[in-house]
Amino acid sequence: MNSILISPNQNTFANRYIMGKRNRKNMNHQSSGKVFLLLMLAIFGSCSENTEPTIASQDLNGTYTGTFQRFSSTFSGEIALVEINFDNGTWGGTSSIQKYPALCAGEYTTGNGEISFTNNCFWTTEFDWSLILSGTFKLRQTQTSLSFEKTYGKGQNQFRDVYIFPIGR
Repeated sequence: MNSILISPNQNTFANRYIMGKRNRKNMNHQSSGKVFLLLMLAIFGSCSENTEPTIASQDLNGTYTGTFQRFSSTFSGEIALVEINFDNGTWGGTSSIQKYPALCAGEYTTGNGEISFTNNCFWTTEFDWSLILSGTFKLRQTQTSLSFEKTYGKGQNQFRDVYIFPIGR
């Protein structure tokens, strides 16, 4: 039987057919590889590292122990140890420094990354009433802490109250 050798450089029908088939096969492998890669990126990209619900997105019910500090452009206030108990829309708290902050008891609501407090206690006039826990604060949670803060005033008269509560996993 005689064999016919076809040089790859010859422009014959058989050579074009075989080469075309190889190119289509390689293109299909390349295309399916790209589709697989995109599919894997979509699957793993949609996975979240922390799938547990956050405290801020749920009820805050529980007792939190942490710190309070007031800041301004010119000073950082004392650090007070605070404890706040949240119970189904009501709160009660204490501080290691009297009336810094002025905690007592009241109601709270959460939503849109904020926590709003009302304070139901009677207060005397011998201290700065901006230290009374009331009004709306920015609520923030990381894997290690829950915090809320509020900024008062403008310019040189601006100050910020920060509450930070370490949380465990």
